[in-house]
Amino acid sequence: MNRAKNKLKASVLLQLDGTTSIAEDIGRQILGLGRRLSTSEIYSEIDKVSAKDIRRIIRTHFEDQCPAVSAIGKTEEIPDYNQIRGWTYWVV
Repeated sequence: MNRAKNKLKASVLLQLDGTTSIAEDIGRQILGLGRRLSTSEIYSEIDKVSAKDIRRIIRTHFEDQCPAVSAIGKTEEIPDYNQIRGWTYWVV
């Protein structure tokens, strides 16, 4: 879990590599949160996430859901939709 959190923290900084990406980040945060979070606030929020939170989000948004599937090009290798749909069902 710590490895994933550290990777996410690094990704947050790497995404802000120019004025355009910084402006997009500011706009996204103001629209979504009403203000811009500092890097330390973002890191603090990342540190608060637990494995229990991840499981809850997966159960709420991904488990036993009907996914949308699209493809371009050779589609012979795409599994049957029912098989893909079956991948969203876990007995935990």
